[in-house]
Amino acid sequence: MIIKRLTANDQKNQEDDKMPVERDLLQELAENTYLLQASDSEVPEPNIGIIITGGGTILVDAGNGPDQAEYIKQALAEIEAPPAKYLIFTHHHWDHVFGAQEFEAPAIAGERCYQYLKTYSQETWNEENLKESIRKNPKYKKTHEDQMQVIENWDSFEIILPEIVFEEKLLLHFPDRELVLQQVGGQHSEDSIVVKDYQAGVMFLGDSFYAPPEYRNTSGSKINWSFLQELLEDEIELYAHSHGNSLSRRAVKRLLERHLD
Repeated sequence: MIIKRLTANDQKNQEDDKMPVERDLLQELAENTYLLQASDSEVPEPNIGIIITGGGTILVDAGNGPDQAEYIKQALAEIEAPPAKYLIFTHHHWDHVFGAQEFEAPAIAGERCYQYLKTYSQETWNEENLKESIRKNPKYKKTHEDQMQVIENWDSFEIILPEIVFEEKLLLHFPDRELVLQQVGGQHSEDSIVVKDYQAGVMFLGDSFYAPPEYRNTSGSKINWSFLQELLEDEIELYAHSHGNSLSRRAVKRLLERHLD
């Protein structure tokens, strides 16, 4: 695994419509703030935010299942970070939350996310039911097949419900920094939140500015550029999202100029 701090050249190269993911890269965004990028996999696998505070390690999202959760733990060990103290769910989609049961840490989420996961927790998760769901709703075929690929033992699987839930905004205070969690919604998922680390100058966006998931995306677009524009703040220099390289504010502005003109 490579630990790399962003340089000016890296930021220039990020001005790419596809926002490619580099493989096996633990990216140091700022002091004690990292982005663990997803592996090169056909199964959805989000980038994971790692924030090391005086009060413990905070993970932004928990991964898509046991394998990614183990990968996250290895990354924490490599940078000698404490085990996860809290998990923050950016939204309820399975690839961001199915790894949560592998951590001994309470989850934090917005109220809308909690309600989605509460519904999930009342369902019976196994291959038989997922295959039946595909039969009834073929548009979910890719999603359920991916879920069956990452979860090998459904008998021990459980949906982890957030223990700390907020409506619009939550401030998390630690000895050396304060994190701001804010509900933003969006086309991709109405329960999306962002995580702002002003001391590091980093915002974790999750999937918030993406278009709707493929099974309900009728436009074919991948990015909601006007929504991304609304998320920009002068105090934030780097914008980390779930399925691509993090972007400097300068790079984002250039992309916006290109796509909104």
